[in-house]
Amino acid sequence: MKKSTNKLKSTKRKLGLPDAYVILFAILIIAAVATYLIPAGTFDRETVNDITTVIPDSYQQSEQQPASFIQIFTAIQQGMIDSAGLIFLVLIIGGAFAVIEYTGAIDALIMKTINQTKDKEYLLIIIVCSLFSIFGALGIIVNAVIAFIPIGIILARSMKLDAVVGVSIIYLGAYAGFNTAFLDPLTTGMAQQIAQVPLFSGIGFRVLIYLTVLASTIGYIWWYASRVKKDPMQSVLGGNRFPKYDEKSVDAAPSKLTGIHKSVLLWLALGIGIYIFGVFQYAYSR
Repeated sequence: MKKSTNKLKSTKRKLGLPDAYVILFAILIIAAVATYLIPAGTFDRETVNDITTVIPDSYQQSEQQPASFIQIFTAIQQGMIDSAGLIFLVLIIGGAFAVIEYTGAIDALIMKTINQTKDKEYLLIIIVCSLFSIFGALGIIVNAVIAFIPIGIILARSMKLDAVVGVSIIYLGAYAGFNTAFLDPLTTGMAQQIAQVPLFSGIGFRVLIYLTVLASTIGYIWWYASRVKKDPMQSVLGGNRFPKYDEKSVDAAPSKLTGIHKSVLLWLALGIGIYIFGVFQYAYSR
């Protein structure tokens, strides 16, 4: 009986989701095989006001050029060379924000916001959710947003709500911005580079969609928070509204915005401003 149970466990492990690199390499192999099966062809293109578009009904077949065995592996390096400007931009920005996060300036700003808006639950939800949405739209903390969840829990406890609200303010707020990512060099920047359109073009429309998504997100969190505020048993967590709360997380969060924190945040705002100006005036990473 024990042997059959062990076999079942080992089978489940084998059926797990493969690593992201395995999936990407599998897609590469499929694309290479497709070059032998799918007829080759091209579209004519035209450039108007720095925007390159495909001319309708201009498709024509061309000579088949299937990928060789060596090209399957050199395609990775060639892709990195072609996108070197954007890759280094993302690495530099990621490194810069790692340093900023290490100073504790962002944590201090959030805790300062919490302290300034005590007993104003809905204003606090709007401010913190909007703050994290901006971080998400700039591609700052999307992958590291889980590190800020304890602060969201602190916030929810101060408002006498539940852990769901705390997680939602941070997590949904960040991804409300990331879904539009109007100034994210990794998602929007890379996609527009592949599409051969000016970097961050159409930003006005993206900002409009961002505001719409953010307002919908805040509205939903507000609605749920109102239910829990009126009747704590309306929480999806039932009577245990903070099942895995860590008391040490309160002490670990900085509560004072020091002069160093203010200077770091000032340089952050200045750097973002210079970056945006450079993108539109000097075609950074194009």
